[in-house]
Amino acid sequence: MTEDTTRRTDWTIVISYYLIWLGSSLLAGKTAYLSSYTMAGLDTIILIAIFWRSKELKRPIDINLLKGIGWGLVAWGAVLLAMLSIKALTNNTVGSSNTGLILHMMRKQWLYTVYIVLVAPLLEEIVFRQCLYRRIDTWMTKHWPGMLPKAQFIAAALVVALFFAAMHGDTSLWEYALISLLLQGLYQRYGDLRVSMAAHLVFNLTTLIVLTCL
Repeated sequence: MTEDTTRRTDWTIVISYYLIWLGSSLLAGKTAYLSSYTMAGLDTIILIAIFWRSKELKRPIDINLLKGIGWGLVAWGAVLLAMLSIKALTNNTVGSSNTGLILHMMRKQWLYTVYIVLVAPLLEEIVFRQCLYRRIDTWMTKHWPGMLPKAQFIAAALVVALFFAAMHGDTSLWEYALISLLLQGLYQRYGDLRVSMAAHLVFNLTTLIVLTCL
């Protein structure tokens, strides 16, 4: 795939995701349920189309996917520890405003669980960790050619983390930003998007299981 083709594909995916998110956000002012279901349905269609055409995501499963699962559990444990520490120090409960709505939607429609656990994390890795990061990294390489590789990675990863956190429209922005940085680091280290996908999927699944059992 040429650079021009990669650039067009990346921006098509990022812009399509943003337009779906924007449309769902506008619709949420009238009905949160219809907004959530619309976004889930359209995101699922995009994800299926991407997997259908991607050779990278169809490669045989290897040991790195198990590492991704392990890192997903580590991320969940780290976030839980941070939340408990903040609660102990400030006597305030730190939570996600988005979680309550998600749990309520899952109880009303079980298929929504598939979206939260499977579709959302896989698509978000493609959009943020791969497409958006690649565009920002390429832009930095072109305009700031003298930047050290590690500094460039950190700068690009931070920008992606800010977008990732902001587009979740949640009160726990720091939590989403930290998760984004960890997942970006996994993709950078292993060079396999499926590793960060596995970590993200396990993080979502573990979080929802624990919250459902509480």
